[in-house]
Amino acid sequence: MLPSGLCRGLAVGCGFAGLLAGCFELERRGYRLRWLERPKPLGDMSYTLYVVHLPVLVLLSGWLMTRSSSGLLPRHFGWVFAGMGLSLVLAYALHFVVERPFLSTARPLRKAAPDAR
Repeated sequence: MLPSGLCRGLAVGCGFAGLLAGCFELERRGYRLRWLERPKPLGDMSYTLYVVHLPVLVLLSGWLMTRSSSGLLPRHFGWVFAGMGLSLVLAYALHFVVERPFLSTARPLRKAAPDAR
């Protein structure tokens, strides 16, 4: 028997995989899924967000722990949302400084022309 947390996580993962498979099938059949274009900015800065979020959250939690008299993190989620917002804003700004210059200068590879002999 599997633990309930593992079963729940497995069910959520299977449901999400089914949702993705359904979207791909709809796209293959010619349906246009415009609502999937809305989070494109998040996808554009995803690598920068991946690199930035952990240091931001660690520094914020360390700062909060030093300000607390008990040395513990606050019990409410307000600071979690603040850390998420700070991570998003910082990643968005750094995306234009670090990632975008390399993406705009990259040229697509050309196929080699066949030799005319």
